[in-house]
Amino acid sequence: MSGINLNGSEFDGGQAIFNGGKSGVADNVTLSVTKKDASDTSRNPDYNFVFTDTAGQIVRKAVWLNDPTSEYFDKNVIRDGKIFKHVLKVLMGENFQLPVFADHVAMTNECMALIAKNCKDKQLAVFCNYGSASNPNKYLSVRSFTPFVTKAGVDSEKLVATPYDSMERPQASEAVSESSYGDTSDAVTDGKDPWS
Repeated sequence: MSGINLNGSEFDGGQAIFNGGKSGVADNVTLSVTKKDASDTSRNPDYNFVFTDTAGQIVRKAVWLNDPTSEYFDKNVIRDGKIFKHVLKVLMGENFQLPVFADHVAMTNECMALIAKNCKDKQLAVFCNYGSASNPNKYLSVRSFTPFVTKAGVDSEKLVATPYDSMERPQASEAVSESSYGDTSDAVTDGKDPWS
């Protein structure tokens, strides 16, 4: 490198955000699937749904293999099953018959493979929010419950906000205008400096 030129676009601030940072329906998006590989860490999800908008920006929805020792294992398998069924019915049609799976690992791996194989070149609509009403998030994300995806255009009216969706990005708390410098606690001291 012959020098650092801060006039280059790689040093421009800001970054484009999926759907322009707007919550609600993002129409005409595409879907792809990524799978964890050897270069990923144990903290990476096993799979990701990757939604790409018309500007090329993405939002991911993580999919993890469930831990059979978790007290929430059965609930998590049902939650994931609902998500897989929902996405596959959107991609394959309402009459698509899902196979029977041996266990949760087979369900996850086979459903994600089916989705990856059948999502190419399909225009979709996806519902995004800023988390849930009880757990808002400062980042735009795919809704965590169904329905969150439909075919673009004709079916996108099925994606509506619910009381559970947080549709506004949480704002940082206002800064306190007065300093707390010099404030003391109500602790009783005998006149001696408690820090000495």
